[in-house]
Amino acid sequence: MTSAEPLTLDELRSLIRDKFIGRNDESIKELESKRRPGRAKDAKLVAAEVAKEIEMAEFTSGFGMSQTRRE
Repeated sequence: MTSAEPLTLDELRSLIRDKFIGRNDESIKELESKRRPGRAKDAKLVAAEVAKEIEMAEFTSGFGMSQTRRE
């Protein structure tokens, strides 16, 4: 990512998916490993999983944006 070349669409998608949406993957794995069998999920784990699901759904389907230009 240090080159002056613009990113391709696939590179940009990968960057968003891996770096932004996946930014909490390590903490999710850590919280899952600390969870004892049969116990409810920790609130932090649930929040991180829900945030990731929402962001992935938004990434997949897009998001609405109001028009900002005047014509």
